[in-house]
Amino acid sequence: MEPLESSNIKKKMAAEVVSLDDMKQILTEAEVMVGEDGDATIDMGAVEILNAERTAIYKSGLSDKIEEDAVLLSCYSDDTDFQHIVKVNGDEAEEVRTECKIMYEELPLPAMIEYKFEDGVWRLSTIGEDACEHYRGSKFENWEKNMKNPTCAAGLRRMCEIGLITTLFDHLAFPNPPGTEDQFVVQDDHGKDVNIPHPVEAMRYWDKQEDAYVDFNCRLVGSPTVEDEQTYWDSLMAELHENFPEDMETIDKAIQK
Repeated sequence: MEPLESSNIKKKMAAEVVSLDDMKQILTEAEVMVGEDGDATIDMGAVEILNAERTAIYKSGLSDKIEEDAVLLSCYSDDTDFQHIVKVNGDEAEEVRTECKIMYEELPLPAMIEYKFEDGVWRLSTIGEDACEHYRGSKFENWEKNMKNPTCAAGLRRMCEIGLITTLFDHLAFPNPPGTEDQFVVQDDHGKDVNIPHPVEAMRYWDKQEDAYVDFNCRLVGSPTVEDEQTYWDSLMAELHENFPEDMETIDKAIQK
């Protein structure tokens, strides 16, 4: 193959007619390496152009790292079967990695959990699978503690409106959809912002062996079973009415309107 001119590549990318051979040639000429230490060689026989769904999710979640007109490639190194995502923009190419906000380590994009809320839109989280599993084991206890020991009446009201939470939540790990942030923030008696839990509806991750998305169990450890949810909630509401009678009377009236 003849060397590809950057301007010609960009024209092809804009027209969405870039071939896999073009992409492989760019990877070769740019001598792109992948992996945690950036020293793993790409297996050119396993390179593929990433599908449109995954490309859209990564570009939306990492707009500060991935240019809108970049092409994303699925790559594997010669010494591991872990998938890496490489972006190609013009005649430049590099692996895209992002930091897990809990473990504080750089991870390849397929290692990050994806999630969706009630709007049905899949988004890229800011944490990896291991951190997510840790959160799953501690978040119900955290939610229950906040319900029973509210910091302000406004927060208690909003949490009562949302109801029992049995799936993962975290405003940093699972950012709220644009334009909805104010629905999950209230101010306490001192004017300080208090974040209100917004539970995810579902979670998933990319499984290389299956070459497909696999569901991640987002149900919180320690939460009541589906059959016991109503009994648990009724008991909790009774406890709150006993401990915070005036606040709960006001909340009941507001919710019933």
